[in-house]
Amino acid sequence: MKKVFLLGLMLACFVGYSQEIKQDSIYIFAEKMPEYPDGGVDGFRKFITENFQPLNNTEDIEGTIISSFVVDTEGNLRNIQILRDLEYGTAEETVRVLKSSPKWIPGQ
Repeated sequence: MKKVFLLGLMLACFVGYSQEIKQDSIYIFAEKMPEYPDGGVDGFRKFITENFQPLNNTEDIEGTIISSFVVDTEGNLRNIQILRDLEYGTAEETVRVLKSSPKWIPGQ
C-alpha cells in the first residue's frame, strides 16, 4: 500500500506586540522569521512526516495539504487553518499534528 502525504505551504507568521497600537499585530514578514527549533524547515517536514497518521488506512492517498498558522510570541502555533484538504480526515489529522508541534523560536 503506497501512502504519500505532502504538507505544503506552511505559512509561519509572527504575532508581535505593537507599542503604538497597544494590541497584538500579525506580521507576514519579520526581521528574523520564526523558526522550527530542531532543524528549521527540514526538521519541521521530518516532524510532520513522522507524526502524521492517516485516519483511513485502506486508501492510497496522494496530494498536498495546504495549511496556514501563526507563531505567537511564546512560540506556540495558533490560528491553524486548512486551506486545501485531501478529504478522508486529513484536515483533522493535520491540525492534530500541528497542535502537537514543539514550541517554535519566535520571530523578531
